Amino acid sequence: MPDQAEVDLDELLVALTVSLDDWQSFLDLQTGRIISVPTECFRQLEGEPPSLFTDPDLVEASALDARRIDKDRSGRFVEIEPLDSSQSFAIMESFVATLPHGRTRHQLTRALAGRKPFRSFKDALEADPPVQERWFTYQSAAHRDYALRWLEEVRADDAPAPER
Repeated sequence: MPDQAEVDLDELLVALTVSLDDWQSFLDLQTGRIISVPTECFRQLEGEPPSLFTDPDLVEASALDARRIDKDRSGRFVEIEPLDSSQSFAIMESFVATLPHGRTRHQLTRALAGRKPFRSFKDALEADPPVQERWFTYQSAAHRDYALRWLEEVRADDAPAPER
């Protein structure tokens, strides 16, 4: 099992925070490498014909990784599920709770309670650049904490069971 330093935290953060429908990311527990593979590669392993909309060179370059991941039964590869919208929403709510009572906090609270809360939250932040900067810093720290907790859980799950 690689040490924490052997996993590129920036790459892990991207895999955990950027959700692309046509890609799957995995952590290789032996090397610490983050592997991103087009979902198309896994579909082709199941016998589906290639999509007309997928770059064949991209699929070919990732096919080996897809085969290794698909054939592995040791648990070496752990799929990295990006944060879902409820997790992202909770981060926004916790940020708002850190703000002093006032106009900006009220606007952000209203944005989260209304229609299209993600868009409304972003728009409300753009109206207050200093708070927007605080948000970016807060969000970055929250994502980093999430990634470190995720990595810790994955390592704990991979640890050998204690002998009796």
